[in-house]
Amino acid sequence: MKTKGITIWELHAERIVLGLATVLLVVFTARQFIGEPNAVPKPQGTGVIAPDEIDALLQAEAERLLERLDEASPPQIELPDPVPALDYLLARFDRPVYPQPALPQFHVAIAPNIRGFEREPGVEFPVPQVKAPYQVVVKSYSDALADDVLSEHVDLQEQFPDPSQPLDITFVTAAARFSVADLRRQFRGEHVDLDAEGKAAIPSSWYKDRPENIVDVVIERQQLVDAHWTNITTLDPIPGQFTFRPQLGEGIGAGVRDQVIEQLGDPVVQLDIIRPEFYPTKNEEWSPPAPDQPEIPEGLAPKEEEVRRIKSDIERFKEKRKRLIERLEKLGGTFEECGRDREDRQPPPPRPGPAGGPGGKRQPPGPGGGTGVGMSGGAGMGRRGAGGGKGPADRGDEAAIRRRCNEINRVDERIAARKEDLSGLIDPGDALEGAPPHPDEPHPPLDVDEITIWGHDLTVEPSETYRYRLTVKIYNPFFGKKRSLVDQQQDLAESFTLSSAVSEWSDPLRVSPPLRVFITKATPAGGRAAAGTLGLGRATAQVYRFYDGDQWVETFHVQPGDYIGTVKEYRMPDGEEPVRIDFSTGLVVLDIVEDIDPGRGGSVGAGRAAKVLLQDLRTGEILQLRDPQVEILNPDRRRLEQRARSGKA
Repeated sequence: MKTKGITIWELHAERIVLGLATVLLVVFTARQFIGEPNAVPKPQGTGVIAPDEIDALLQAEAERLLERLDEASPPQIELPDPVPALDYLLARFDRPVYPQPALPQFHVAIAPNIRGFEREPGVEFPVPQVKAPYQVVVKSYSDALADDVLSEHVDLQEQFPDPSQPLDITFVTAAARFSVADLRRQFRGEHVDLDAEGKAAIPSSWYKDRPENIVDVVIERQQLVDAHWTNITTLDPIPGQFTFRPQLGEGIGAGVRDQVIEQLGDPVVQLDIIRPEFYPTKNEEWSPPAPDQPEIPEGLAPKEEEVRRIKSDIERFKEKRKRLIERLEKLGGTFEECGRDREDRQPPPPRPGPAGGPGGKRQPPGPGGGTGVGMSGGAGMGRRGAGGGKGPADRGDEAAIRRRCNEINRVDERIAARKEDLSGLIDPGDALEGAPPHPDEPHPPLDVDEITIWGHDLTVEPSETYRYRLTVKIYNPFFGKKRSLVDQQQDLAESFTLSSAVSEWSDPLRVSPPLRVFITKATPAGGRAAAGTLGLGRATAQVYRFYDGDQWVETFHVQPGDYIGTVKEYRMPDGEEPVRIDFSTGLVVLDIVEDIDPGRGGSVGAGRAAKVLLQDLRTGEILQLRDPQVEILNPDRRRLEQRARSGKA
């Protein structure tokens, strides 16, 4: 049968397509087995990579990358050394601004850390060798803290765990002299021939032209134990004292450095560091030891000695008053405010005088230690945290201003009270004038050749013996100036402070205990004054007890077998609760023996011809042999007797 209208291509199209697909399939299949059809070329045309080689190459590349990521691997890229630019910069400083300079050339210290204040390259600076403090003296004190001190300084509460007991405190102040004039010479290179040694003076702008930037006063203490000095302790600042020590223990940057230097320019801050005041106390017993002033000589008549003591107290209170007003003004207050506050205050209660009674004891004073007033020795501290770095309070701190005014008013009352004591001893025309209505303008505390520095120790134990030494730390002018120093001096730029040499140790000081016993009379067995004592002899003991800021005294008549001291109860004025004071000493009289030394001049009738043998039952100490002829002249007993009679303590 003949097909009509269909071409051969149309008739066999399906077979043709199927045949072409079959041919392509055969060719593709054949190419998979002939040569390397799936290989890829390597970089830069160095060959091909077959599929079975891919895994090994990837593993090798991963290991190579891990080695490069290791910190110990050598660098893959060598960085070229930087091009020195300092010489170019210095040359640019010396070039004029205009092509033809019309003005004389001069230099401005635009970049002191780079250029070193026009210092010639390679010039060294003299390193100050700060001399040690000298004339170290120490003094112990006993007083009672004012009632509001613990609320203001919480850290002190650990020392007074029993709120029912008085705030009696025994502490030591260590003081010394320090040469500011020598410090200035050291900084300015006046102690060496700079030209001969090839050195340059330290640029004054490095230390703000104040060589005497004292950053800290470090006090070390040593204790006498079994006849050996041991237990070296560095004292911490007392709670509330302004200090930079926390900052000095950390990394100090430029910001902290500038802040410290700026604060040291404030006379109040500098005084708080080198001469910290003590806390307000009931009797203001504290006065700074004076290394350059001798103590009141012994052997003066009692009246003359007391006059000198009162005049010294008045001068001390006037100086304290001046410092308090300076600190008040730093708080934003004025002296006139304290004057208005004084008009609203009631006059202080009369001071109790000596009273008669057994043993010549004085009548116990009312609460507050007799005067009824206290005074701040804590000016300038306690308003700042122990961490330092904080400026004075704003005017908004009205409570601080009020406290400062109260302290100033109390000082005025103490001055008036001491002048009243003085008026009964000397002619009115010889008495010191009253406190000035306003102090002189404050002056830089270190604008002198020599200064007195001191610090306090609140951790002493009664009856223990200590000695102290001091070190001064000043601001290091090389701090942060590493680029301006030659290679051999660049280590000087690391420390924020320079330390002085360490002072000599002070003389040993035994801290007086709160309870003291003195045998003032003794009559041996068979003596006339020993009648009624069963022929055993008789002795008289004065017991001084420090309690609630006051020095109390009782006299006990004892014979062998008796304990010395007991609890005494005193009636208080205005119907207040009685005060019980424990005079118990733990001492028992073992024997009273006749003094057989005829050259001593003892008199049986005067109670000076015998010695008393005592035993301390509380501590088990060895026997004590007390001599009335020695103890009646003991300067400590005379001092305690004076304080008890005058009502000072």
